[in-house]
Amino acid sequence: MDSVAQQQTWLDLYADVELAALQQNAETPDEFQLELKAVIDALHKPGARIVEVGCATGVTSLILDDRFAKTLLDMNPRAIALAESLFRAAGKHARFTVASLFVELHRNLTRDLRRILTHPG
Repeated sequence: MDSVAQQQTWLDLYADVELAALQQNAETPDEFQLELKAVIDALHKPGARIVEVGCATGVTSLILDDRFAKTLLDMNPRAIALAESLFRAAGKHARFTVASLFVELHRNLTRDLRRILTHPG
């Protein structure tokens, strides 16, 4: 599968997902989500932030302790829209960003390398 087809597969992944199904999942999270919640919630310190990369529909971040400032990132605009709707329906807040971590890392690395190569020292 070429990269364009692979990207389209990811974009199509959430095309038919309904908010009601996400709300149900948030009310009865998977076991791994509950285990992850317990570990992360135990690490909370004042001012702590969570960045969930590849957040999909945001259920895992939604169930984390509300004391965390949360940022959710996914390359799929539909997934981010669903996550925003899920948080809004639950009366919770987060920052949502449509982006690919790999693209952003490459862009930043390229920019930094260009700066270093043109202005050494």
